[in-house]
Amino acid sequence: MKKILNRIVFVGLVGALITYSSCGPTPEPELPQADQQLQKLLGTTARSGAATLGWTCTSATLDGVDKTANYTSAFTITLSGEIAKTLAAGATASFDYTTTKPTYSASESPFSPWAKTGKFTFDKDAPATKLTRDDATAIQYSVSDTELVMNFSFTGTGVDRSGGRVEVVKGAWVFKFKKK
Repeated sequence: MKKILNRIVFVGLVGALITYSSCGPTPEPELPQADQQLQKLLGTTARSGAATLGWTCTSATLDGVDKTANYTSAFTITLSGEIAKTLAAGATASFDYTTTKPTYSASESPFSPWAKTGKFTFDKDAPATKLTRDDATAIQYSVSDTELVMNFSFTGTGVDRSGGRVEVVKGAWVFKFKKK
């Protein structure tokens, strides 16, 4: 009887060891897709907290016309936001941007489709590819470790970055940026 009891206890212990040996630490839950995209835009792997990243313009076109001379090196966009910020039910994650003043030649218009500062929100249905600026401009974007591309149709009045008159800069814009 003692041998049977010892075998039952032994089998029970082995079974318990096998059962619990595959248990590891509980994996962290996956971040919502908007936070994953914000990590990419801000160049961070942090799962929470504030971050900031600057992007330098490498090319710009308006309706297929090259406007790069006005935007390269002098024009930057700095994105900042907070990863995994607690949101109220139904709210969308937003983050901020600031831009530097583009340079203009005497023959070019000193207007830009970019305000000095503003906010972005991620599209609820397609946060991996669509943003909306606080001026209601919808932006199609792609981001990698080194490049950010933003495509949008601007229908408003251009922002006069020279301090003078107002002019319209309507049309299809494509901006390419590299990580600073």
